[in-house]
Amino acid sequence: MNTPKQAVVDVQKICERMDWHKLLPYFHSELTLDYSSLTGYPSAKVTAKELVDLWISCYSQFDYTTEKLDHFVIKEENNEANIYCHMRKECFKRDEENNVWGAVGTYDIDLIKVKHQWKIRSLKFILKYQWGNLDLPLPAVDAIKSTSK
Repeated sequence: MNTPKQAVVDVQKICERMDWHKLLPYFHSELTLDYSSLTGYPSAKVTAKELVDLWISCYSQFDYTTEKLDHFVIKEENNEANIYCHMRKECFKRDEENNVWGAVGTYDIDLIKVKHQWKIRSLKFILKYQWGNLDLPLPAVDAIKSTSK
């Protein structure tokens, strides 16, 4: 049986390795996705498959990405959990003059235990600041915006 923190860390590692076929079991069938602090668009309900497809689209915009999570605050009660953690992401794109974009923020993540497995049912990213080439993430941001329409 995994823990809420292990589920979140596993998702981060799977994304970094781009092992997309391993992601679906970590998500509830329908979840709330909120990137409003980055996109300006409201949160949206998406299916687990829609989220994975969205992330594939976003990550494919870059040649390399890394994401570090730390300072976990975990509240767990019965079959529900909330995780608040800090995030630092850096994305690299070859053949661009200014080829790095980075962001620092926090995640607020709700999970539910289903058949002894923790699943993410809500994911909110809160952008604190970003740096580098702010044009690099625009195709990914546009893909995220399309989920809110």
